[in-house]
Amino acid sequence: MDNVHFQRPCEHENYPISPEIIYYSDRKFTYVVVQEGIYPSATQLRYTEAPNYFPVPDYYIIKTTWGRSSNSQTIQCSIYYIERELHYLICFRDNLQYQVVSVQSPFNASVELHEIITPNKKTAVSGIHLFGLQLKCIDRNRKGRPHELKPNEKSSKTTQIKCTKGLAKKEQVHFEDSIKDFYNPKDRVVLKALNFTVKNKEYHVSFGKDDDVKKNKITFNNICTRCRKYTS
Repeated sequence: MDNVHFQRPCEHENYPISPEIIYYSDRKFTYVVVQEGIYPSATQLRYTEAPNYFPVPDYYIIKTTWGRSSNSQTIQCSIYYIERELHYLICFRDNLQYQVVSVQSPFNASVELHEIITPNKKTAVSGIHLFGLQLKCIDRNRKGRPHELKPNEKSSKTTQIKCTKGLAKKEQVHFEDSIKDFYNPKDRVVLKALNFTVKNKEYHVSFGKDDDVKKNKITFNNICTRCRKYTS
């Protein structure tokens, strides 16, 4: 496929039927959409910097692979709006056990990542491409959906779990960002669980344990839940 001549950039996809998207530009990227996310209201929606001005989604998670097979890299990228401030997260290493976070831009998140995974190189892969924000098929599908979310009781069990995980991850990031305002770093404050109700249905989210969905109780283990900020 790589030897076939076609106009670049281009997307090879059957989205949303298949979550996998192959994108060709100056290099090849393979994406797997974990959570499509939503666009906030027009007054809150943010865009990437010039010259592209791509809209930035909330509750968005995507896995990205690039590089030759012998030296390929796979990461998981997430974007959340927290108190109207964008948080760009990248989980990396074999088990995605480490993460870098930027509140500035996808480019800044990419630079922080490459300072760790390729410290001897002065260049970094485009942050836009790492987060897949240029992908037209996702943008088209996201814009084609009604903005108002379906009521929880009418959603499938899978959708309910995804919403619960997305909310829990967002609250976890907010919690970790707020720790420094109230505690000394040596205190090692850890968020253990989150409890909430949706129309009298109780949800219990435990961080750092295996998934367990039973009687509307969810033990949450998003891949990045047990991530920790990388320290050399």
